[in-house]
Amino acid sequence: MDARSIVASTLALRRSHPGAPLLEVFDVVMQGTAGQSLDFSDVAAPGGSLMWPTSPFGQLVAEVFDRAMPPGDCRLIDLPYPAMRDGMRSCRRSQRAIEFS
Repeated sequence: MDARSIVASTLALRRSHPGAPLLEVFDVVMQGTAGQSLDFSDVAAPGGSLMWPTSPFGQLVAEVFDRAMPPGDCRLIDLPYPAMRDGMRSCRRSQRAIEFS
């Protein structure tokens, strides 16, 4: 399974089962991907990544795995104020620890 399929499957499963615990949604979608190297980069996506914090998939990832920043605060990363935006991006990079196993 490639990164685009994971993103599409996760978003579709979340829409079809909104009451399911989000971590279980990820567990179902990620079955069989242990040990795979997945490339979520996409030059056409916001921030150049399918996992960019303000993307729909990025918001789900943040909700489950990012303990440093609430998902709602991720929108600050795209602020038009360079100093604040750069500070938020730096903070997110230094505090992020996402592991899929």
